[in-house]
Amino acid sequence: LGLGRIGRAVAQRAKGFEMTCVGCDPMIPADTIRVMGVEPLALEELLPRSEILTLHVPIAPETRGMVGAKEIERLPRGAVLVNAARGGLVDEAAVLAALERGRLGGAVFDVFAMEPPGDSPLFARPDVVATPHIGAATVEAQEAVGEEIVKLLLGKLRESGAIV
Repeated sequence: LGLGRIGRAVAQRAKGFEMTCVGCDPMIPADTIRVMGVEPLALEELLPRSEILTLHVPIAPETRGMVGAKEIERLPRGAVLVNAARGGLVDEAAVLAALERGRLGGAVFDVFAMEPPGDSPLFARPDVVATPHIGAATVEAQEAVGEEIVKLLLGKLRESGAIV
């Protein structure tokens, strides 16, 4: 779900593993999605075909809670849900219930509705991978942060007259 920069990168990598990719993004024309090698589908068509559902959408009123019990029930039995986008997109209680029933095969969370998430029962499950909101912590992102810090420090030093 979501085929912006990150969703496209995930689809490209999935295709490298010879996965069939389907996608849904109301902001991107179907022809553009097809050019990516992804079959464009409406959400209700995408869910039953998604053995792995990855989320790559912003948090907004229309996306908050977009994956709940109803959507999980439409996924194939044993599907894996991955949310590395934004906390609040997924009903975590519905995910826990689906895991307990064996409806979902697993879940991966890098973000949670409440952060830090505290003592979530999801953490005790062997079928859940949880990371501490580090999905964007790439080498490139860290380099960009370092460059920005240097620019800010140089600006302050010039402002104070310490350097010319």
